[in-house]
Amino acid sequence: MTKKRKRKINKLRKRFSWKNIKRIFFSKDALVTYAVIAGAFFALVLAMFGWVAKDLPSPDKVNDRLIAQSTIIYASNGDPIWEIHGDKNRTLIDFADMPQYLKDATVAVEDKDFYRHGGFNVKRTVKAFFINVLTKKKAQGGSTITQQLIKNAILSPEKTYTRKVKELILAIEIEQKYTKDEILKMYLNEIPYGSNAYGVEAATKYYFDKKAVELKEKTPENLARFSMLASLPQAPTYFSPYGQNYNDLLDRKNIILGLMAEQGKITKDESLAAKNIDIKKLLVNRSGIDGYGDIRYPHFAMYVKEKLVEKYGEQMATQGGLRVYTTIEPEKEDYALSLLDPKTDQFGLIRKIKGAGASNAALVSLNPTNGNIVAMVGSLDFRDESNDGYVNITTSLRQPGSSIKPLVYANAWKKNWGPGSVLYDLSTDFGGGYRPSNYDNLTRGNVTMRKGLAGSLNIPAVKTLYVGGMKEFTDTAKDLGVSQIGPTIRDENGRVISPEENYGLTMALGSGEVKPIELASAYSTFANMGERHDINWFTRITDSKGKMIDEVKPEKGKQVLNPEIAYMLNDVLSDNNARAFAFGRYNDLYIPGKKVAAKTGTTNAYRDAWTAGYSRDLTTVVWVGNNDNKEMSHNASGSMAAAPIWNAFMKKFADNKGWAKEKPKGIQYLELDGVTGKKPVSGSTVVKDLFPSWYKINEAGGQTSSFKIDKISHKLATDNCPPDAVEEVRISRVTAEIPPTDAAFSRWNNPIAAWASSRGLSSGASFVPTEKCDIHDGTNLPGISLEEMYNNKPVSENFDVKATVAAPRGVSKVVLYVDDKEFAASSIGGSTYIAHLSATEGKHTVQAKIWDKVLYSAVSEKVSVSVSAYDVTLDIAYSDSTNQLTATTNSDKVIYVVFYGIKPGGSEKAISGHIDVSGKEATISFNNTGTYSSAYAIGMPDNVKSNEFPL
Repeated sequence: MTKKRKRKINKLRKRFSWKNIKRIFFSKDALVTYAVIAGAFFALVLAMFGWVAKDLPSPDKVNDRLIAQSTIIYASNGDPIWEIHGDKNRTLIDFADMPQYLKDATVAVEDKDFYRHGGFNVKRTVKAFFINVLTKKKAQGGSTITQQLIKNAILSPEKTYTRKVKELILAIEIEQKYTKDEILKMYLNEIPYGSNAYGVEAATKYYFDKKAVELKEKTPENLARFSMLASLPQAPTYFSPYGQNYNDLLDRKNIILGLMAEQGKITKDESLAAKNIDIKKLLVNRSGIDGYGDIRYPHFAMYVKEKLVEKYGEQMATQGGLRVYTTIEPEKEDYALSLLDPKTDQFGLIRKIKGAGASNAALVSLNPTNGNIVAMVGSLDFRDESNDGYVNITTSLRQPGSSIKPLVYANAWKKNWGPGSVLYDLSTDFGGGYRPSNYDNLTRGNVTMRKGLAGSLNIPAVKTLYVGGMKEFTDTAKDLGVSQIGPTIRDENGRVISPEENYGLTMALGSGEVKPIELASAYSTFANMGERHDINWFTRITDSKGKMIDEVKPEKGKQVLNPEIAYMLNDVLSDNNARAFAFGRYNDLYIPGKKVAAKTGTTNAYRDAWTAGYSRDLTTVVWVGNNDNKEMSHNASGSMAAAPIWNAFMKKFADNKGWAKEKPKGIQYLELDGVTGKKPVSGSTVVKDLFPSWYKINEAGGQTSSFKIDKISHKLATDNCPPDAVEEVRISRVTAEIPPTDAAFSRWNNPIAAWASSRGLSSGASFVPTEKCDIHDGTNLPGISLEEMYNNKPVSENFDVKATVAAPRGVSKVVLYVDDKEFAASSIGGSTYIAHLSATEGKHTVQAKIWDKVLYSAVSEKVSVSVSAYDVTLDIAYSDSTNQLTATTNSDKVIYVVFYGIKPGGSEKAISGHIDVSGKEATISFNNTGTYSSAYAIGMPDNVKSNEFPL
């Protein structure tokens, strides 16, 4: 090193030595500079506070009362839909008459340091400030009781930093002017408790029909009352004990009791005793629709009120004279209401809902490009109290069934998976004895993720959740707008149990409840190529004089999902060919001429039926079921019960354009081996599908040759084997979808190895079957013919057709076709099968087909029928005294009747042959010994079904 270079280095060391730095930054001049800067900053703060304080109202205004003005809610076109009248119910009482434990409960949950701070909590205020600045989200929990009193009694509702400063100054002034007990007294006399009850005296009278002074004794019942009342002020409408969020109210009540015990106001035993009190038994019996008179779109209007209370507080929301211009579009809302109107049922959809064993339905629709709610129908009838019609199902937690699966696949496709990835649809033990089955109890071996999602296969969905990760899935769901999966559940220590712990892999099949409106938000994000807009319910809010309080301006959404994943989901969910094997080609998820994507959902025991789907400009979710969670009929799937409603709404309003954006540049079309899911080689059965840009194809699966195998004998196929029994297979090394190091590998791989071996594939050493099929020899073939049909026979829209079969090897399946639409047939004894068919007016062709036990098949000749619509009714009744079942019709067109019995388990059986109708009646003697729980009749030849009569 040169001397010159050494001198430079020493000079730098000296310059940046600690001694030199201390001399510079802690010199007299530096300290004076710091003092000047600090003084200037302090002066600036004082000036700002002085400028704000000049317009402050007097703290004495805290004893004034707001002049109530009605709040008016408008539709998007300016039509009023509800006027919230600002009547108040308040009785002021002395502090001494307020139960001590109500005071304790309120302080415990709202401001535990109330008696120690000087008007505001410095730590909470600073924390709330930084959350507001850094995240641009409204921070919760920053306001003390004093500040809340100011919000309710003095200041206007706008959300500005100036207002917050005013609030802090007034809080200090009020704390200097009044004692803590005086402030708490004013607060408890002022705050809203819901249903126009302001202050504790009005609240105890409204909810419990008692004066506050009557509840001063410390009993478990009173502690339950106090903690419930203390739960209400933050969101009185949401937490109303008469509303749909009762379980959330109980959770908040119990949290407050826990806080009271932690803060030494009551003992743990007293807290536990109060938690065990059934609060419903203490409440005055009131209707959930009390106080809601002339309201045009009730569920949406109530939703808006709830949001206003969240935003501005109960008092300002209901009495502040607000003018709220919402996003609801009357054309869409009115049409949705007409679809679900039980009084008129002009579209016949209510009849289908009732026929499915359901008593309720709901619909919510969003605009994916901005998050606007454009239609919301929360139940069939808001005023049907017997069915809890006021409950808004679209904002309630319900199990989504398979409609959650697109979110499961979206999460997995973030990793090395895509629509063309191969999964093995085989019965698999996923641990703890959890072994899900598909909707039809069949397995299909190797399937692509496209087929698994489009056809709603359960086993592939569970595997997809596993490979994508359960925690990652719940995080993805939150990103997409699903705020919670299932209700909040706590363990004995108060710890919140995560959905992953509570539901595990069953989340893939929709065991964890979600809100329909939030599922609509997630699907909207798919439609918008992964860009999410928050759910939005208003465009602007003004005061009664038109002064702007809040306004929603067009903004770009947040990119929460890679556009490639959104594009792949759109492609799969709009692929009618991919779902045809499960739903048929003519299904209600398909709208000719319109680009729509959709998914159905059905929960265990048929308690919930869903259809969720979207076009580029409209997302709609439909739910059908029973509010009390009662089972529906076992044909009440999402595709049967909910899809017709979704189809009718989307057919009218969805546009006929493609997706909002072009295909992302990174999307790949790749070829994979359809058996192994790996790189294809010579002789592979190749599948070609979409994959994301980050997907890396696995190495070859080791295929060497192909051959045709008979599916019945599992031997080499011959020319005598029918086409339906022959499949082409490959020699492959087939292995589980997860690596051998995974703890679940052996449980996944065992059924795969057995499946591969049974089909001449290899999960280890390769082999080819050498024996030829010895079952199919071309003899004993089946036959089928149609009975009671002739060309151009006039029938109604619903009619029965019988077929006579011959099957020496036994019958596997019989189906009938009306044109190209397939209907299943069932045996009614002997060689006769019957199918209940339906068709629109006009001429159609009917044909039957049979498959025997070894998959030989035969078809009947085609015949023509002429369908005309007319109304025919059939009623059934049972007489205990005569032991007779009687069917009565209103039409001479019913020629004969077949009676059916329904067993307690739901299975059905014909309990008569053809009974001729005479004088519009048909009767059989029937002595029920308990075998059947109910009965019904079918009128022939037009397939008129009667009511079900309980036996």
